[in-house]
Amino acid sequence: MGENANTKQIITDWYTQYNDEIYRFVLMLTGNHEQAKDLTHDTFIKAFINLGSFQNQTSAKNWLYQISRNLTIDYFRKRNPVNVLMKAINPNHNWQENIPESILLLGKRNSNYISLLEK
Repeated sequence: MGENANTKQIITDWYTQYNDEIYRFVLMLTGNHEQAKDLTHDTFIKAFINLGSFQNQTSAKNWLYQISRNLTIDYFRKRNPVNVLMKAINPNHNWQENIPESILLLGKRNSNYISLLEK
């Protein structure tokens, strides 16, 4: 029981100390206030669940930033996996328009990337 209380206190302290920073970081990435709130909330839940794996090799702040960044990446992947993939392949191209045509232009190389996303 004491360990669980300790875990809750650590996360509560981190939340008090870093919540606003994490929120602003995620807001910068998403551009959406509601999604930033949700992802910030998810960051602290994931930190609570995985606190046992936290290594003091990095600061708590950096660890929380890593979690929030990964959750944001996952959010974008789930939201539009083809667009994320296309931006990774060629970040300078506007993939919002003509995505199917753009995929065809990339040919077989593109099918390998799509099969990786489906795994």
